[in-house]
Amino acid sequence: MKLIDIFDYKRVLKSSELINGLQVKVPGTRELTPGEIEILENAGNTSTKVKIAGELLPGRIKNSTFIGEVIIGSLDGEINIGDAPFPCGIYDSVVSHSILLGESLLFQVKLLHNYVLKKGAVLFDAGIVSFTPKNSMGNGLELSLAIETGGREVKTFAEITVDIAEQLATRRKNSEIVNCFRSTRSLSGITWD
Repeated sequence: MKLIDIFDYKRVLKSSELINGLQVKVPGTRELTPGEIEILENAGNTSTKVKIAGELLPGRIKNSTFIGEVIIGSLDGEINIGDAPFPCGIYDSVVSHSILLGESLLFQVKLLHNYVLKKGAVLFDAGIVSFTPKNSMGNGLELSLAIETGGREVKTFAEITVDIAEQLATRRKNSEIVNCFRSTRSLSGITWD
């Protein structure tokens, strides 16, 4: 059995997409020009504080509403759903206080709120997709490991590996690993104790 090095554990936490995603910065973000706003409005869109990163492809944003600060990355390219290619873009959707990192597709999304959508993501014919501070996205759930009677629960985080979970469940006397886990598990903004 491989003993997890404390630095391995810290590396996993430092490279966590979840934790790093809480402070997303999109390089090259800029305000829309008056001409771009007019183009979007003529395509049936309403907006307040839309910013873009890269070139605006107006044909890729149609009949959508933007509420609050929204950042849109490049919508160039296509996404295959099954064997059918769809142009990346935002169509017939409502987007509120979100970041779309680009090369993604939103089609008939009733509400995307307070979300970071990674490149290549697809939301197709969706209801409400929303994140609030009370959501944990599975982080902080307690897993009972090793024995059925309890006492070795491990609270999850997005990038937990089987090896790390095993070490946390079976090496309770290794105070260095347990203390590191306790001190860093609230990095995602979720208090677990």
